[in-house]
Amino acid sequence: MKINALALRNQRAFYLQQKQEIVCEFRRVSKLLLDDVYSALKKKIPNLISSNLHRCLKRNGLNVLPKDYVELHSKMLANESSAFLKNLIAHCPFKITNILTDNGNAIYL
Repeated sequence: MKINALALRNQRAFYLQQKQEIVCEFRRVSKLLLDDVYSALKKKIPNLISSNLHRCLKRNGLNVLPKDYVELHSKMLANESSAFLKNLIAHCPFKITNILTDNGNAIYL
């Protein structure tokens, strides 16, 4: 009987570890806010509770999103624009495929 209880406990721990990995990877990739992560994962993980989600993310250092990347320049010059794009690409954790600008131009990388 003790062996079955131990096996059940190990299965449950493995199941919870898998769910924690799913939550953490989803947060790393999506960079969504806590409420949005909760809404997105609630259907996939029915027993998910907002407070448990926050504790899981905090335990794994994912409870706070990284700051946005910002550079301020007085003029829009070609060399400053080029340097900004290089810095932005180096800062981003994912591949940037295109950039839409507010002046109507699009840059495809």
